[in-house]
Amino acid sequence: MKAANSQIIDDLQTSAQMLAHLAGQYQVDVQNVKVMGVKWLAKHLRCWYGGSEDQLRKIIKRLFQFGVDPEYDAGSVAGASTLDEILERAEALVTAVHDQMCGFRYRAYEAKPDYTSDLYEHAIHELEHQLTHIERERELIKTVGNAGYISARLEDDPKK
Repeated sequence: MKAANSQIIDDLQTSAQMLAHLAGQYQVDVQNVKVMGVKWLAKHLRCWYGGSEDQLRKIIKRLFQFGVDPEYDAGSVAGASTLDEILERAEALVTAVHDQMCGFRYRAYEAKPDYTSDLYEHAIHELEHQLTHIERERELIKTVGNAGYISARLEDDPKK
């Protein structure tokens, strides 16, 4: 099977790179938040990691369907010293990936309305889900402060 044009392949490669970077950063963030003692938030980050990783696998599969090997650099990851710093970075990354994917979806559909544009639609849905939760948690931190946020969420921590 062939892609409608070379731009489709370039966009898929870029998508894979962005999703790999997002997933890699989430892996670091999960461990960082656990060390901070907020296990319930780590659970959410782990879910966002899983969603990003799932979308990455679908993009990789599509590249293989087009007879192209995935080629990308996932980029560097970093730690953080506060929960808001972690969530602020996540919000910026997810927003950037979301905006790119919207453009890629449009281009893919314009080139050929096949399953490629649907892959982007599913990825966009996942990213919007993540963004909704990140924005909510950041707003809560802004309202009650970091210490108030942690104390308000202690009862939400999963056992063990």
